[in-house]
Amino acid sequence: MVLVSRLDNVKCFRQSQSPDAQAQLVAQALVAFSSNNEQRVEAGRVPLDTQTILGIMIVGTTPIFYRIPVTRDLIEHIAQGTYPPNATYVTCCQPPVPRPDCLYSEGMKPLDSRYQIRSCYEASKPIIGI
Repeated sequence: MVLVSRLDNVKCFRQSQSPDAQAQLVAQALVAFSSNNEQRVEAGRVPLDTQTILGIMIVGTTPIFYRIPVTRDLIEHIAQGTYPPNATYVTCCQPPVPRPDCLYSEGMKPLDSRYQIRSCYEASKPIIGI
């Protein structure tokens, strides 16, 4: 699992796959947002109110892309142990490969699947600021 945050620095977290990998990915996005804001304050910059974190979980050679919106309000509610009034929606995208039923077994091995997966990586570049 790889988590990349959008800011001046790129943060990557690698972890072995586990049954609750998606929950861990979201938790790490929250940590990345908090860490980025702490670094902004230390540098004399204004902390962000909201940030979209791109998460990429890799199963074999198959990436699954996540777009995780994080807000300061959400972080405050989690710290206080309360439910935020607004729901947070995490968007998940599996690459649109020609044979979706074989996605996890084939991964990026077939050239036609590799093209689709690579186009998803290219589409994610604006989210992380590349």
